[in-house]
Amino acid sequence: MMNQQKLVSDQETTITKQKQDIAEQNEKYKALDNLYNALENILSTQLTSIQSLKNQLDRHSETVDIHTPTNITDDFRSVLDGSGNGKATVSGFYLFATSILRYPMNQNCHAALMLNGKTIATAHSGTNIHDQGSQTVVLKDIRIIPY
Repeated sequence: MMNQQKLVSDQETTITKQKQDIAEQNEKYKALDNLYNALENILSTQLTSIQSLKNQLDRHSETVDIHTPTNITDDFRSVLDGSGNGKATVSGFYLFATSILRYPMNQNCHAALMLNGKTIATAHSGTNIHDQGSQTVVLKDIRIIPY
């Protein structure tokens, strides 16, 4: 009788442990299911955003008009130094880029792209290393205020 009671007690302990293991596995499954659903929602949102951007690009790519002025040097010089009438002669987008490369010195180096006396982008290189910094700016229908 004592052996039977010990056997029943051992079986009850085993069953209790198995129930606890099942409950833990269910909790892990629920957590993984919630994570899966959250990731699925994020992915769906990202795909919607990508499709929206693609639609915008498709819509705008049809309206891009690329024009090259006959005398590009004079046109850009008048925009860059304000020597012209203060307005880009061709309406549209202008791309300006700067890049600096320096040898190791004990000072930082900065190059700024400015519009009407205001800095709109800065390229930076650090000290005591060969370093390079770049900036690119796209402006639409810029108007230069003469100095």
